[in-house]
Amino acid sequence: RQHAPVDGDNDVRLHHCDFRLLEKHVRPGSARLVLVDPPRGRDALGVWPDVAGCAEAVLIDGGVLAVLSPLMYLPEVVAALGHRLQYRWTITLFR
Repeated sequence: RQHAPVDGDNDVRLHHCDFRLLEKHVRPGSARLVLVDPPRGRDALGVWPDVAGCAEAVLIDGGVLAVLSPLMYLPEVVAALGHRLQYRWTITLFR
């Protein structure tokens, strides 16, 4: 798959939007990081394949998709993302 070049090391842009709109604002293969916090719950599990597809489209090779996922559905989330992306690491955040 072909990727657009990254503008530069200091080129930082923040897009605060529904992840499904991200591809309208970000060139394919140009993002180093995508951070998403999609809806939670069993009813929202169907959104994860779309998250993976969006991230696959906009991330550079070696880019990172960081997601906030409910722990109780973590196996389902990892499986859904793993169809398009390679799993690397799970971290836990506490407040």
